[in-house]
Amino acid sequence: MANFYKRKPMSEAKAAEVAEKKEKLRKLSKMVSDMPESERLERFRGNVLGCAGTVFSAFNTCFLIAQNPKCTLVGGFDQWKKQKRQVKKGETAMAIWIPAPFGSKEGEAIDSENKGMRFILKNCMFDISQTEEMTEAATEHYMTRKALASGESTALARV
Repeated sequence: MANFYKRKPMSEAKAAEVAEKKEKLRKLSKMVSDMPESERLERFRGNVLGCAGTVFSAFNTCFLIAQNPKCTLVGGFDQWKKQKRQVKKGETAMAIWIPAPFGSKEGEAIDSENKGMRFILKNCMFDISQTEEMTEAATEHYMTRKALASGESTALARV
């Protein structure tokens, strides 16, 4: 039986591009990590807000500004959809690091052996300048898909 979920091997050009992006993130992360905490707080605290009212850590604020010095209001792809905005085609996401403890999924037990250990997840964010208002048709399409996914209305399924 064929495994449909197996990844296809990357071309050399794609592998080089991925390696370049990882190296760039490592350099940015190191630059921000080497900065004293007091300097991070002094220079960047409160300069970047999340579209859902999120206040980012000093590290993530510095990390966002290092990637896009003009960013002011950022959010994830789905967060912008909820705000009735869509990311412009071809825009490049900015990365932030999110700590997540083991067993952070709902109903999952925390492993006592690794208690206190954390995963660090990368999340992609977009600045408000990288978004535009959703058209009426796109908003309607998004709301219909959201309703179908949550099972709110069977009437919408017939549309």
